[in-house]
Amino acid sequence: MVQRCILDALVSDPKIREDAFQPTSFGGIPKKREAKLAGVPAAIQAVLDAIASGGTHVIVADIASFFWDLYI
Repeated sequence: MVQRCILDALVSDPKIREDAFQPTSFGGIPKKREAKLAGVPAAIQAVLDAIASGGTHVIVADIASFFWDLYI
């Protein structure tokens, strides 16, 4: 619940939203008006587009374990 409150507070500020969320951010990011996809479908499409453009590697990062450690 605390994490969600922090996210809601951050995304309510347009400047923070603009700087914090990169084009390659997908998890927990609200769908942009001009976007056709969001979340997992958008992430999959981004990977497919990168492969089509010659991409050969994917970097996956997740901070879930960071938040889990806070509860222990």
